[in-house]
Amino acid sequence: MTSRATTKQRRPFVALSRSDLLRGARAAKSRGERRAQAPIAYSRLWDVAAPRASSQRGAARAVKGALAFAVLGGNGSGKSALAAEFAVAAMLGSRHPDARRWLDANGLDLDTIPPYPGRVLFSALTSNDSRKVLREKVRRLLPAGCKWRNERGDGEAEVSAPGAVGNNGTIVFKSNDQGARAYQADEFDLIILDEEHDSAVFGECLMRLGRRPWKGCYILLSMTPLKGMTWVYDDFQSEPKPGYRYAEIDGRDNPYIDQAGRKQRMARYGEHEKAARESGKFVALEGLVYAGWSRGVHLVPATPVPAEWRRVAGIDFGTSNPFACCLFAIDPADDVLHLLATHYQAGLRWEEHAEKLRAMFEQYGWPETIWADPEEANGRMTLRNLGIDTRAARKDIRPGINAVASRLALDAQGYPHLVVHDTAANRPFVREIEGYVWAPRTGAKDSPDLPLKANDHAIDAARYAVFNLSASVVDWGASY
Repeated sequence: MTSRATTKQRRPFVALSRSDLLRGARAAKSRGERRAQAPIAYSRLWDVAAPRASSQRGAARAVKGALAFAVLGGNGSGKSALAAEFAVAAMLGSRHPDARRWLDANGLDLDTIPPYPGRVLFSALTSNDSRKVLREKVRRLLPAGCKWRNERGDGEAEVSAPGAVGNNGTIVFKSNDQGARAYQADEFDLIILDEEHDSAVFGECLMRLGRRPWKGCYILLSMTPLKGMTWVYDDFQSEPKPGYRYAEIDGRDNPYIDQAGRKQRMARYGEHEKAARESGKFVALEGLVYAGWSRGVHLVPATPVPAEWRRVAGIDFGTSNPFACCLFAIDPADDVLHLLATHYQAGLRWEEHAEKLRAMFEQYGWPETIWADPEEANGRMTLRNLGIDTRAARKDIRPGINAVASRLALDAQGYPHLVVHDTAANRPFVREIEGYVWAPRTGAKDSPDLPLKANDHAIDAARYAVFNLSASVVDWGASY
């Protein structure tokens, strides 16, 4: 029997001389010494293309040109480490060889940080967080010869680069628990808020920008959105303010951490909290119904679709509440539903709603079937008299939610089967799906699997169309 050793192609053995070994040892020692003297120059942000396509390096590249940029990262994603690298590089300035090497190695533009030694604010939620977390992360990246004030004490602290003059080349450490007044009467090139700070603190920080020689000053937020859909969601994601941008990075993509341990730690959380702790997604505190929703995956550029694609629609009636109609097109090649447009308005007369619907259908294509709330027979009859025929939808809540969730899920090739065109008309649907939550249980007899009945008009209209499109129910219901 042939041994395993004899079946392998062995590499030829090359004996190294003593001088070769000594040269190699000296080279390794020299590299180690250079790394110890200038660790930021050797720091590399991670970049993973699959399966979720989140990227620490990609988030860093997207910062340039923003007034405020939010890095929304799950636990273990490296968001705070990224913030620390920005702090140290900005303290040194892009003309410093260590910062320049960091920029070049990670594919970042020179204008991402100030050209001169910058003044940086790095703020934590509490003084303890600053002392035990942020200062420790910064300390590992500093070049030799930096000088500290109150390095390991409570309260505010500072660290200055070698040869720093005046306020330049300095990182100032503060904390949200000091209150907004503690951020007054100062100026910075870069302000970093680690984890979600109070809105008043953020507002005060905005006033600390724009007074420095560098005109590219900005605020960087690095946070896991565990407080729900707060002011950060409103300002950065729902209706972004001018100059406000964000990126999501997923803890499951980080190649530098123990993924098995991370997964074990995550097992204790419910699905809604996992969405925040793993992927940096905003979720309502009661629990997100469509946790699989992601703007990066499901929100696509609005482009015309072929006229021959089938159109279907769903309607949820409302008078004082919004009347909602979602119009979809079906790509026959891959069975992907495209939400083309949404009519979403309250307080109109029936004739006005019908006029709005006709205009939407004329622009995007008339649907072959419009499924509507079966409990609103009078509304459906009124629309028919106005020239818009509907069919009573099957209204099963949980099966309907499952049908939508199934289309949001990624297939074997990594693609969803429901996408939303990024238009102003579809913003009500996006806002509702990102705030659609399970109703909390107050007793043992409460249903654990029904959504909270609020802000769900576009969601219900979409659910009628998606669920009733399935082959098992396509012929169900009477037509009016």
